[in-house]
Amino acid sequence: MKHVKISKYHKQNDQYVVYLGNGTCHYFKQEVQTLRFLALSSKFLTKMLYDLWFIYGQVNTLYHRNWAYFKHNKATMSHRHVVDETFCKETIRSVEDQFDLIINRCEYTNGNYFAFQKQMVIVRCCKDVILKLDKLQKSKSNAVDRFEFDAIFDRLKHIETNLEGYGLNEAFKVFACPIHIGDDQREFIPELQISA
Repeated sequence: MKHVKISKYHKQNDQYVVYLGNGTCHYFKQEVQTLRFLALSSKFLTKMLYDLWFIYGQVNTLYHRNWAYFKHNKATMSHRHVVDETFCKETIRSVEDQFDLIINRCEYTNGNYFAFQKQMVIVRCCKDVILKLDKLQKSKSNAVDRFEFDAIFDRLKHIETNLEGYGLNEAFKVFACPIHIGDDQREFIPELQISA
């Protein structure tokens, strides 16, 4: 089964240090604690990856269901429906590449960073496609599809919050993530049970 496995850490003075792609830095006194944290983080990232995979399937289906609405009657290819359709099509294609990159590069030197950031890219891409489809449906007054868009968008925001907030209780924030989420939107910060 495909999974995310991050494994990079280094020793600094008398501590083991793990940097993650959500901008956090974690310090441990024992290597066993470090390895346990990496295993828990890998499990978390794998769960987020599969959540995103299922959502991606739904976004792809929604795009195909709405494909016929991207009609245009102009001789020029700059019509907004053509531009939106091309954007959705290319974004959906790029998402699949991002999944492959996560699996293939998570054990690289910068794999801890890659595993988080590529999942954030997938979240952003799926949200962008949903927003384009929602804009298209807004003109059709199709409330049922728009409720479905909202539900998927909310699930994507939840995953985004989980990825950005992962391990903040135990970590020092080293850098800011490229996507800002206000403190009032943070719903879940996992508690890691690391024995001393």
